[in-house]
Amino acid sequence: MKRYLRFLPLLFAMGIMCSGCDMTDTDALVENGKEIIDNTIYDLADITVFDERFEILSGDVERRQITENPVNDITVTTGGCTFNILNSGDENIYIEGEKIEKLQAYEEGGVAYIHALKNSNLTDSMTVNLYIPFGKCFNKAEIDLGAGFVDIGSLTAGEINVNVGAGSVEGDVFPTEGMKLNCDMGNISLTAAGNKEAYDYLVSVTAGAASIDDENFNGVSREFVDNKAGRKIEVDVSVGNVTLNFAE
Repeated sequence: MKRYLRFLPLLFAMGIMCSGCDMTDTDALVENGKEIIDNTIYDLADITVFDERFEILSGDVERRQITENPVNDITVTTGGCTFNILNSGDENIYIEGEKIEKLQAYEEGGVAYIHALKNSNLTDSMTVNLYIPFGKCFNKAEIDLGAGFVDIGSLTAGEINVNVGAGSVEGDVFPTEGMKLNCDMGNISLTAAGNKEAYDYLVSVTAGAASIDDENFNGVSREFVDNKAGRKIEVDVSVGNVTLNFAE
């Protein structure tokens, strides 16, 4: 089961909850495994992404190196803040932030884990900067956003997965093997290396919209585009928007 913060995206479902109970009575939601956090509803089980074995940072965090060990994969879990991925200028990975409520960054088994969450007073600005080596190709990179904004800069990996609840993700990507974009109620806007014909596509849309270069998918639809490229991009949209352009 994925551990990332999962925003409940469906307005229909939220309408049922609003009409069926007094929203000031949060006990009913907690009993059903849900909790209201600044008008955003999260799964309680998914909020516990922090690992008690590693330090949890708060306040202003000066730039610090995450690990001296080799890193093959990277996993980012964030919500309620602005998260930027930048060039480190060397071969190391660093983290820093301002007005941090909870931040955790560590390496285990060749995977760099970054958890950054602000689950109260979302109007206050919390900013996290993750620095990675320029041009580094990870085996797998996963970005899980509950609410907020992520600028992934330029990210290269064999497999890239982007999951958005009610926030926005943008940047440049180079998935050398494949990519999965899952957008519930937010927005994903990416530019991929190469051209449209360099990938195969599986696009599923429920009530949102997806744009793959010059081709648009709206309403309830599911379509597979086979370019015989061997690299597949999967796009799954609930009521959000995904825009995927190409560098060539």
